[in-house]
Amino acid sequence: SLSYQNNNNNSNNSANTNSVGDTSTTTTTPCHHDSTKPRAINTITKATVSKLIYLDAIIKESMRLFPVAPFVVRKIQRDIHCGNSSSSSSKNDDDDDNKNPSVVLPKDTLACIWIYSLHRNPDIWPNPNRFDPERWLDNNN
Repeated sequence: SLSYQNNNNNSNNSANTNSVGDTSTTTTTPCHHDSTKPRAINTITKATVSKLIYLDAIIKESMRLFPVAPFVVRKIQRDIHCGNSSSSSSKNDDDDDNKNPSVVLPKDTLACIWIYSLHRNPDIWPNPNRFDPERWLDNNN
């Protein structure tokens, strides 16, 4: 857990820290309030963070717009057939083959997935360049 401790050596504040094993408790008693510092010690736990649904949505939306890695590269482990495959296309239907040509990505090819562009694709995301954490919230929240 995290806690805030006012480490100001000002004589108007007193701090008391007790440690036992790997746990630690800190008590701070301010005699006056400095508006630039928090008033009380707040403990943050997994349980309290899991209740912060909007914070989770903000983090997800931030990661969508600004991914840690703008792209990833993977080595293809087996041949991958994209588009029309020879088994599913009709030989008499040349027009469909031209609209959706068959592509084979051979084994051991390096494939690059551009996450940055994927996360800004208007076919997938409405208003893709807009910061909108609500897109991650269920209607029940």
